[in-house]
Amino acid sequence: MKRILLVLGMIFAGLLGIILGGLGYVGVSASNSASENKATAVRLVHDVSQSWSLTRARRTFADAALAQASSRAGREALATMSRLGPLYDVRNIRQTGYRMEFGVGTTVTVAFKGLFKNGTGEVTVVLRFING
Repeated sequence: MKRILLVLGMIFAGLLGIILGGLGYVGVSASNSASENKATAVRLVHDVSQSWSLTRARRTFADAALAQASSRAGREALATMSRLGPLYDVRNIRQTGYRMEFGVGTTVTVAFKGLFKNGTGEVTVVLRFING
């Protein structure tokens, strides 16, 4: 019985080590890529806000994002946001989410206060980096 408990304890400790190692890896990856992710999000919003269409950023957007923006609701949202005009400054930028899905990719959420020509707004950008 003592041997069984010892083996089960070692298995548990090994699994715990693997889980903690994985969490540490995700944390280090999130920290290392945060400044690049923030810059990418701001660049995308800046590019789109120049004309409030996806033509300038088309190469960067995934097909699913393009299809969503091309829908009636997407076109109406862009038309509403176009009243803000172009983005000219960013405040309080932060990476608020980071999720890795092995075999799929990484999803990053970046939020900031955007200062546009005709107003301000809280902006949230979800970036998906696909493995491949």
